[in-house]
Amino acid sequence: MGSVYEFHIRTVKGEIVPFSDYRGKVLLIVNVASKCGLTPQYRGLQELYKRYKKHGLEILGFPCNDFADQEPGTEAEILNFCEERFNVKFPIFQKITILNEPVHPVYKLLLECELPIIYPSNFKSKVFNVVIKSTFFIKGMRKPNENGVQWNFHKFLIDRKGNPTASFASQMEPEDSRLIRQIETELNRKLD
Repeated sequence: MGSVYEFHIRTVKGEIVPFSDYRGKVLLIVNVASKCGLTPQYRGLQELYKRYKKHGLEILGFPCNDFADQEPGTEAEILNFCEERFNVKFPIFQKITILNEPVHPVYKLLLECELPIIYPSNFKSKVFNVVIKSTFFIKGMRKPNENGVQWNFHKFLIDRKGNPTASFASQMEPEDSRLIRQIETELNRKLD
């Protein structure tokens, strides 16, 4: 398996950024969407970014339209939405595909890790899982594998060495104590 540092990624503004620019940082990689019931998570993600950026956290947003066409806009529209509606300051990258070919190389690498997904343990999360499974069936969408990205706002945590360490379900709120604990654990680990 390769490393996230091998890739170059394009921002929604058209700038090419080597992933190696994030070497030594803790990364939270999130597939985002503007027209999803989970879209208000942008607010929580921005709060996480504001709180932990000075400690070495970077949040990287990747718009994706694969999940029930909930990110239909152009990259310019997406950026405008993020900045105006949620005052997002963390980087937003090119619109990508995850379920459909070609799978974006960063996500291909993340999915090859087959990290078990960490779900919130509440009733709302269980209902959400039933709803998305029904949506896949009703819309005839390609269903992800068990440890794949299940919906918008799925979160991957990457350690300071570029290794994926955790995979959080879409319905895991940015304010969830388990997510925050894992972010803090990775931030407190020093590079060898």
